[in-house]
Amino acid sequence: MVGIVLTVMMVAIDGGGGCCDVPLLDITYQDKATQTEIIEEDTLEKILNTLTTLSMKVDSMGNEIEKLKTNEDKLKSIATNQLTQQCAELCRSEDIKVPELEGDVGTLHKTHNIYQSTSAGSLPRDMWNLTKLQDLFLAGNNLTGSIPNEMKNLSSIRRLSLRRNELVGTLPSTLGNLSTLVMIDIGENKICGNIPQELGHLSSLEELYLGSNMLSGEVPHGIFNISSLKGLYLGINQFCGTLPDSISNATKLNFLDLGRNMFSGNVPIDLGVNLQQIQSINLQRNQFTNDPSTGELSFLISLSHCKFMTFLMIGDNQFRGTLPKSSLTNLSSSLERFIAYDCGIRGEIPVEIGNLTNLSWLTLGANELIGSIPQELGNLNKLQTLRMYENKLDGIIPQSLCNIKEMYFLDLRRNRLTGKVLGCLGNIYLDSNALSSSNELFGQIPSTIGQLQNLVNLSLDMNRLDGAIPKSFENLVSLEYLDLSHNNLSGQIPMSLTKLEHLIYLNVSFNELSGEIPDGGPFGTNNFEESNLIGKGSLGLVYKGTFTNGTVVAMKVFNAQVQAAFNRFDLECKVLRNIRHRNLVKVIRSCANLDFKALVLEYMPNGDLDYWLYSHKNFLDLIQRLKIMVDVACALKSNYIKAIHLSWSIVT
Repeated sequence: MVGIVLTVMMVAIDGGGGCCDVPLLDITYQDKATQTEIIEEDTLEKILNTLTTLSMKVDSMGNEIEKLKTNEDKLKSIATNQLTQQCAELCRSEDIKVPELEGDVGTLHKTHNIYQSTSAGSLPRDMWNLTKLQDLFLAGNNLTGSIPNEMKNLSSIRRLSLRRNELVGTLPSTLGNLSTLVMIDIGENKICGNIPQELGHLSSLEELYLGSNMLSGEVPHGIFNISSLKGLYLGINQFCGTLPDSISNATKLNFLDLGRNMFSGNVPIDLGVNLQQIQSINLQRNQFTNDPSTGELSFLISLSHCKFMTFLMIGDNQFRGTLPKSSLTNLSSSLERFIAYDCGIRGEIPVEIGNLTNLSWLTLGANELIGSIPQELGNLNKLQTLRMYENKLDGIIPQSLCNIKEMYFLDLRRNRLTGKVLGCLGNIYLDSNALSSSNELFGQIPSTIGQLQNLVNLSLDMNRLDGAIPKSFENLVSLEYLDLSHNNLSGQIPMSLTKLEHLIYLNVSFNELSGEIPDGGPFGTNNFEESNLIGKGSLGLVYKGTFTNGTVVAMKVFNAQVQAAFNRFDLECKVLRNIRHRNLVKVIRSCANLDFKALVLEYMPNGDLDYWLYSHKNFLDLIQRLKIMVDVACALKSNYIKAIHLSWSIVT
């Protein structure tokens, strides 16, 4: 008898007791002492001779894997979820899902598809003799080394995925010989160099994913001439050169991602005329320009032919022109995201923008827009994010914005807006917001803003607001960031703000406030006054704070002006998340948004190890020092993780 437990799914069963067709067999190994079901060897043989699909959820089967003799002419799919033994005889099927490509891979001569999930190291050299291989999916592993030229022998390959590995080197030109390829996905590796010209010969290619590598140079024009191409993903590389007019030959193109490169020159004025199937265009963070003689972003006009377009992202370029009214009138009614920040857009916002009724995300920040915010924006009732920061917009905030019930992010900071803060904003779903900071808003802060229980970020600084801070702010239970500085606010700071347990940044300076400062909750650090400073380092400061329940904590605040400090915050969060030891200071909470990052730590009133080892005021005897050394050794042994200690000099 074979020592395995079987789950057999049969399509038909012979009335005489024999199996006539078994398309799927699921094998789960169990120890013989706990087996609940055993199948006779002769019955197993009948089953295996008719199998088309075999799934083995096996940890260890010893030599019994050799007993599974299948009919290799019928077996088309094998999934070995945990199997690590060699299976050269068994695995002569068309479809193989294995965790590790071990042993004589070259014997898999009938294999059509290989799927793999936990491999490391370089690609096996003998894999490239599998002339019937059609699908090779090795994404999300730890594969290293380069892509070998021997891949040219995979004469039947259709889909190749090596995404999310650690592959280096260049793309082999021999890829261009694999005329059957319809999909190449080598994204998220460390491939460098140019795209070989030969890839432009792949006339059947439909999808090319090369994003998130270190590729450079110009993209071969032949790539844009592939008429079957549906997806071209080249984002996050170092490509340069222009976007050629020949891209209009890729008439079936659905997705074009050229973001975060160094492309330059004008975007073809007729970009959208032939790309009528396009759904997403990403040109962000390049050096594209616009024909200065037109004065408009004229390529947008041609996109009126693209009736299926949902994403249009052109931000962080050097266009310097106006938004054509006709383009906003005729752009796809399917458009969901229009992202055009920091690209030199001038003039007024056309009222025709209100025709894009399917928009959920509109970003026009950091441009040179003038005039007022159109009332017609209120027609965009699906809008969730509206960002028009850092322009020269004036006038009032239109009342119609309160019609957009689903909006959760509104950023109008650093404009020239006047008037009062809209009381009706309390009726919409605001979340993270720099609501209207650095404008010329006046009047009192409406108490209805206290209804925004999902509000995380509220910035009303640098305006001309007066009156008291609304008591209703105590209901902003999700608030983390509140900046009311540089206004004319008066009265006391409401004691009820101490209830805002998530508040990590509060700035009410440069107002006419009076009375006592609350001493609980977010005020526990006395607004990060120097009197509570207990430590400093190259990347930030450490403050002592007190929660409303009396708990004393140490808050490590990272320097927002230094990018390395924010990188250190991310690194420390990652390290501390993976280390567990009783001698480590407990992390109570991490606090992070765009402008503020901090760690709330357990307060250690007796100082750190450095203080006790080298202070002249304290003394550790030999036994105490020995215990410390043992604890440190145990910590290193238990974690198996290299951690870099960031020392902080104590302020005395």
